[in-house]
Amino acid sequence: MMRLPWWTWAWPLLAWLVLAATMFLGDHGLVSALAGISLIATVFAAVHHAEVVAHRVGEPFGTLVLAIAVTIIEVALIVSIMVGTATPDVVGLARDTVFAAVMIACNGVVGLCLLVGGAHHREQGFQVEGASAALAVLGALTVLSLVMPNFTLSTPGPIFNTAQLVFAGAVSLVLYGSFVFVQTIRHRDYFLPPPGTVEVDHLARRRSAPRC
Repeated sequence: MMRLPWWTWAWPLLAWLVLAATMFLGDHGLVSALAGISLIATVFAAVHHAEVVAHRVGEPFGTLVLAIAVTIIEVALIVSIMVGTATPDVVGLARDTVFAAVMIACNGVVGLCLLVGGAHHREQGFQVEGASAALAVLGALTVLSLVMPNFTLSTPGPIFNTAQLVFAGAVSLVLYGSFVFVQTIRHRDYFLPPPGTVEVDHLARRRSAPRC
């Protein structure tokens, strides 16, 4: 029977204890340091749980599980920082954070995967159709939410007005909904590992393993 590592439940428990201590002790230096450490460790624990669930359900739904988990974590962190920061610059915090996340994912994470995978496997196999579809949707959403506000004239600054914000939200929802439909139903095979690859054998072993 597979068991979860001890830190996947110990760190979230410690985070709750630190939160309770913050309510009683206030913004103390030691408590703030423990809060930062426990926050980082709890995020890793949450991602580990999401990865375990993703391996259980298999592709392409496992990718959606990880995407939803990471999105919820990022939104929660952004909102908590915006609520706790009372400065005029907090308005652009969410936009700057999303831009940083896109740059880290497209350049840092993808580049690191290509470098490490190329050094280990020499030649990697991937589905061109699935990668192209994902990058196309990501590019469209990034331009719509991060670039287009710089060219609007209805409000000062790179900000959408209410009508433009509703339009951008609706278009983003349609784009992502269409992508999920293609990923899970219409062209599901585009997002599955090529037959006979190591990833397929690894997923088969993980899904057939005994569950706790």
